[in-house]
Parts: sequence; structure tokens; C-alpha cells
Amino acid sequence: VLRGMAGMLLESLRGSDFPARFGGEEFAVILPHTSRDHAVQLAERIRERVASHDFGCGQGPVRLTVSAGVAAMQPGKQGQDLVSLADQALYLAKNAGRNRVVVAGLEGGEHGPDAQFKLAGQAAGGEGAPAGQKTAAAPLCAGRAM
Repeated sequence: VLRGMAGMLLESLRGSDFPARFGGEEFAVILPHTSRDHAVQLAERIRERVASHDFGCGQGPVRLTVSAGVAAMQPGKQGQDLVSLADQALYLAKNAGRNRVVVAGLEGGEHGPDAQFKLAGQAAGGEGAPAGQKTAAAPLCAGRAM
């Protein structure tokens, strides 16, 4: 299942994007030269594509959902700040019911305890992951070269 998810993630990215495994069932993606809005669109496409794919290998259907946190690099901040903010957004996506994208720093680009988070998308009908369905998670970090 992890290999299938990784393959699907790689198929969705450009050559300049950098995917990595980020813990047990989590992946992180660094998207250089990408705006936050485009990172959100990519996260939504991946979320929808994964939800519609059967990861089973002939032993019955295996469905996954994706929770994603998206953050964009801000001037004066460091890479660690970006990953931390994306991870916070991911945590909120998971706790809000999974199978959704949460965007960090929408109001004024703030970081830290005063950062703003907004739900960018979720499954049709506002439902999270169905009971018993496995989930994958990904903090996506967008950044533009300065």
C-alpha cells in the first residue's frame, strides 16, 4: 500500500518537486517555485485521486484517504518554520475528520501560535474518512525561490 501511494504521489509531481517519506504512513512534499494556491490545488487532486483508487492486490478492496496540510514559505522564515506550519495544518486536517486539506497562514501569512488555518477541501458531502478506511497524510510545503 505504501509503495502504491508513493507511486501515485510521484506520478502527480513535477521533476522539480521533492517527495519524501515523513514518518510511518506520512509523506512530505516540497514544491519549489509553487504558490500556496497551486499547492492546494495539487493536494486536492492527489486527495481525490487516492480516494478513487483501489490499492488492493487481489485480496479485496483497499481504499485510502488523504489528509494534507499546506503551507507556503514566507520571507524571513526558515525551512524548519515551513515544515512545522505544514505539519500543524496536517494535524488539524486529521483531527477535523481526515480526508481533507487544511491550509496554514491564510491571514497575513502569520506563523507560530497566531497562525491562521483554513479548510481548503474535503470529501463530497463534508464527510471524513469512512469507518475502517485507512488514511495517508502529507504536509505539502510550497515555496518560491527568492
